[in-house]
Amino acid sequence: RFAARLEIYRLPEFMWVAAVTNRAGIQAFAFSPAADELAVSTRLGVELWNTRTWESTRELTDFRGLLYG
Repeated sequence: RFAARLEIYRLPEFMWVAAVTNRAGIQAFAFSPAADELAVSTRLGVELWNTRTWESTRELTDFRGLLYG
């Protein structure tokens, strides 16, 4: 079982930046090409996060396992 919390660190200094918590275990995640959004896939859908504020911006419940292409 995967955790519902994802910890974000900045490299190369490995500095903690944020933690995002989802309603279900995380299956996959990916940053947008511009790095301004984070997509987190769970069994319930895909949740999108703003990487400046680290707030959830929307949830796509009709998608599972679909991230940026």
